Amino acid sequence: MKHRQLLERANRSLVEAAALVDPTFRLHYHFMAKAQWMNDPSGLVSYGGYYHVFYQHNPYAPRWGSMHWGHARTKDFLSWEHLPVALAPSEEYDLDGCFSGSAVVADGQMQLFYTGVREVKGKLVQVQCRALSSDGIHFRKDPLNPLISTYPPEGSQDFRDPKVWRWGEAWFMALGSGQGGRGKVLLYIGQSFCAGGVLWEWPRKAMEPRGRFGNARTSFPWEASTACWSPP
Repeated sequence: MKHRQLLERANRSLVEAAALVDPTFRLHYHFMAKAQWMNDPSGLVSYGGYYHVFYQHNPYAPRWGSMHWGHARTKDFLSWEHLPVALAPSEEYDLDGCFSGSAVVADGQMQLFYTGVREVKGKLVQVQCRALSSDGIHFRKDPLNPLISTYPPEGSQDFRDPKVWRWGEAWFMALGSGQGGRGKVLLYIGQSFCAGGVLWEWPRKAMEPRGRFGNARTSFPWEASTACWSPP
């Protein structure tokens, strides 16, 4: 199925599930999805006079499963408008999930960066991808995806959750990873957005744990979806 068709199916599933929800115990102050599973916030951005929130979302069941990106917006963080599901697993590179990431505004467009996941011989192959929107509601996946197709020697197959931001004239992408039982954050650098996207340069190891945060039980892999960085 095409991405648009999969989004339509996901939204129909949510409408059906929401009609069965008992509102008695729904939260009124904190944001909730209309129905079904939600977890990590995947992109927080201001665009078109609204604050947009994306989140990991399974529109088909009240449990972790086929990871989509849910989407809502607000002007005051009290009243929320549910918007159509933004991303669905649809391509070979993200067939088993659109994992967490971040959102930025560049060249007048909202741009989502996420980790595409597919299962190969029982292991998850993780790549970094982008989707774009000119209205902040409907998204198209970049035909150049995956933008980063494999992990570097400093990382591992756990290689996900792109956090993208601008500093001066350069763009930065922090990715959670790990190696040898120790978590790491990998830092990619790109000079500018253009029609072909950003050419992400070879990464540097931005952070590695030491001391009590450096053992395998607590820090492998690190996930970077909510990290904030000041570039060196």
